Amino acid sequence: MVSDNSTDAGERSLLEQACAGLSGRGVTYVRPPEPLPMAEHWEWLWRSIREHTDATHVAYLTDRMVFSAGSLAALLDVVTAHPDSVVSYRWDHVDDAGTPVELIQEPWTGDLYELASGTMIELASRGDFGGHLPRLMDAIAPAAVLEDVEARFGDVFGTIAPDFRFAYRCLAVREAILYLDRPCMVQHGMDRSAGASFQRGDMNEDARRFVGELRTARFAATPDPALETHANAIFQEYCTVRLEVGGAGFPPPDPFGYLAANAVSVARIEDPEWRGRMRSRLEMRGWTRRHAARYALGRALRMAAYLARHPTALARAVKRQLWDRPPGSAAASLMARVGIRPRIRDELRFESDQEALAYAEAHPRPAAPYAWHIEELRRAGAIVARRR
Repeated sequence: MVSDNSTDAGERSLLEQACAGLSGRGVTYVRPPEPLPMAEHWEWLWRSIREHTDATHVAYLTDRMVFSAGSLAALLDVVTAHPDSVVSYRWDHVDDAGTPVELIQEPWTGDLYELASGTMIELASRGDFGGHLPRLMDAIAPAAVLEDVEARFGDVFGTIAPDFRFAYRCLAVREAILYLDRPCMVQHGMDRSAGASFQRGDMNEDARRFVGELRTARFAATPDPALETHANAIFQEYCTVRLEVGGAGFPPPDPFGYLAANAVSVARIEDPEWRGRMRSRLEMRGWTRRHAARYALGRALRMAAYLARHPTALARAVKRQLWDRPPGSAAASLMARVGIRPRIRDELRFESDQEALAYAEAHPRPAAPYAWHIEELRRAGAIVARRR
């Protein structure tokens, strides 16, 4: 089902004509009576899916995402084998907010894991949001799960960030989900992303419209509504669902984890004035250099333990940084924080997002036998079992 929420009459006409040509192949075109804010549109689309289809499973693919070659077939194999389970997955992204355009490919193992909802909720309370949450834009869910969420909460997606609101509500109604550790999509169009624009501290037109359409305070449920950060936006959804369930199974945000996650977000804000205001706010809340050092040391010790268990991972990481030289790697990010800008291999820089998408299709990052993010899930006790 293609839901056209465009505000441009010409674009609507082109899309409707394209879908009409595919109607014989099972494509249904729908359009809300008027353009809707994101959360309301997602809710309207869910009602349309129920009205016009007999779908057993639901996944949302936004207009800035494409499935990578072979990934949809792999996902459907998992869904066929586990029809009652929610299945989440990873994605790569094309950083096309500036030029040259850069392709950032995430590490992956290709393994399928069962993850405990309770542990994922606990991780979220500590500001560890990960790439495993079932946000429906990176998950396939049985329609029955959306119906269970709606029955418990009155609607499926809430009012502000429908992806994270659904994720936490989903964890509230399911004891476990499946997680396919594979990038199945590539995200692009970052210059049009309201979330990415807000994360950078450079509000684009879409972000300003998003804020203008909100009917509730954006961070009202969080411990500090004055923290205007990407992390606090996610905590808003976590805290809201926690209020909705009366706290059952959802611990309050961990004070240290809450400030640490917001500090990481503040460091990524590009606007100096905005970043300065948020740093002052963190300091007022008690975040000091000692806390920042404690956070960095904790991550370094966990990484050291991971590399001690998997020594070949270190050699692979060094090779990737010195030879492959991709954008977006952990080492590159750490070097940038101390003023070193590592050179990126020219083949991973492009003139347009379409060139980057074509390269991603033809040159996917190879699977690895293990990955840091899986080690973090295992260490936290989130992995119930490795599934087939």
